[in-house]
Amino acid sequence: MKKNPLSVESFQEIMAGNYVYADKTQFIYNMVTTGKQYFLSRPRRFGKSLLLNTIAALFKGHHDTGAPPEGYFAELWIGKSDYDFTQTYPVIELSMDLDSESPELLREDLKEMVRRTADSLELTITGNSPGGLLSDLILKLNRESGKQVVLLVDEFDSPVSDHVDDIELAKKNRNILKYFYSKLKSSQSLLRFVFVTGVTHFAFMGLSSGLNQLIDLTLNANYSGICGFTPEELDIYFKEHLAVTIEIMKKNRDISQKATMSDLLDEIRKWYDGYSWDGEVRVLNPCSILNFINESLFSNYWIGAYPSMTFLSKYSSRNPLSIIQEEFIPISDIELNTAEVGKLKPVPTLFQTGFLTVKERIRASSSGKAYSLKIPNWEIQCCNYDALLGTLFQLLDWDSNTALLRLKGAILERDAQKLTEIFNSLFGGLPSEHHQENESCYHKMVYSYCRALTDMSLPERKGAIGNSDLIAVYFNENVYAIFELKFGLAKIDTGAARSRRDSVESEKTKTEDKINRLLEQLAKEALKAIENKEYWTPFHTGANKIIKIGVGVTRRGKCLVLIG
Repeated sequence: MKKNPLSVESFQEIMAGNYVYADKTQFIYNMVTTGKQYFLSRPRRFGKSLLLNTIAALFKGHHDTGAPPEGYFAELWIGKSDYDFTQTYPVIELSMDLDSESPELLREDLKEMVRRTADSLELTITGNSPGGLLSDLILKLNRESGKQVVLLVDEFDSPVSDHVDDIELAKKNRNILKYFYSKLKSSQSLLRFVFVTGVTHFAFMGLSSGLNQLIDLTLNANYSGICGFTPEELDIYFKEHLAVTIEIMKKNRDISQKATMSDLLDEIRKWYDGYSWDGEVRVLNPCSILNFINESLFSNYWIGAYPSMTFLSKYSSRNPLSIIQEEFIPISDIELNTAEVGKLKPVPTLFQTGFLTVKERIRASSSGKAYSLKIPNWEIQCCNYDALLGTLFQLLDWDSNTALLRLKGAILERDAQKLTEIFNSLFGGLPSEHHQENESCYHKMVYSYCRALTDMSLPERKGAIGNSDLIAVYFNENVYAIFELKFGLAKIDTGAARSRRDSVESEKTKTEDKINRLLEQLAKEALKAIENKEYWTPFHTGANKIIKIGVGVTRRGKCLVLIG
């Protein structure tokens, strides 16, 4: 069995060390044989660095004495194609993950990066500016080799996108990068191939001014699967690893003893699948998949490694529930690729950074292409719930420790009245604009609330009959609390048929009675659903106690809790 390539970004190390390599060389072949200059935006930790390193290895060629020219590519798609491996070129590889805490530091780090690259190529370069040094490096490498030069730039926007909280610093860093990239214009004829990757389109105009006709592959349907693992690739390259994983999970009781490989794949897809850049080809988050295989445990791996949650936090503070909605208003391809420093738009930024993905490409007529978006998977949804919870507590001015004690005490004491008070306070404390007249709105609020305040909560687990939209909360004492929520609207008489003898107070009493009867009916239906569909079955083994909780909710979050 080949080794898990977790944290290995060198193509040569992967191939020489018997690591798994998901073959992306057909995409590379299409790029290098049909065009010259490309740009690709993908979220961080999505495999861009390995892609660039593979391209570098292809152009550098295989230099081992007696080895075939195709070298490590021999068994890959491109090694069996008509690609001419005898044609090699000098390569410049630049990573823009630099010290950018000030414009001065960025400028010096840029110059040092180019000088180090020149030293590795045994060249002496001159120049006072980062851009001037890069131009001189390209020129001297071309003269030394007698060949055009390949330029590969990784995370080209990092010095800007790392500082979205500091607009002035981001703007100053953008101007430095703009000048740096603009110097490439004089080197156009010396370049054989250029590939630039990043997260956002910050400074994209600066890059375009230095490179003519830069082809953007970000939303190109032909390159949707260039980074990440498709479901087919997961089956081809990781079948053996997943067979080991499921046995370890069964041994550790992290999955049902009756679980099949199909069950495991369903869970993997729910957690890590769902990314798409054309609405057709789906890919799984490679960072999460490799970490999952390594740990044999479902967790939020990509989110845990993400350098900044600033975008999500800012967006959720304006409208908490919007970050956990199922669908978003369609957006044009032009707007989707926009990210202007100081004028960040939430939806494009969340898309570019990996918190949203394409659900469907819409064919528009006069306005060009448009896309409907969605939240990719459960890992991102969990992150959204966490961001929502922080915003909820801020809006409600609640202390999380106090809230935890109240919730846990009410559940373990089976106190329906206290739970009713807790959820009425939760719903009632939010401004009216955060309420929606549907069950999903309140289900998400309850789930987010329970998720962060208790040891663990589990969404939509399979029962013996069908699927539930329930919330299962686990406590250290092996106690499971299973929530089912039902929403309904009471038909309230507005007063047209009100009897003259009825006072305003008596009419108000009748309305309240009607609402209370509806809430009781909804809560009973919720409890009945838990029993009839046996939603408690997955938690029955090993549980000391299972508490069944039905929640009825109506307009503006007024609710009633019953405990079965």
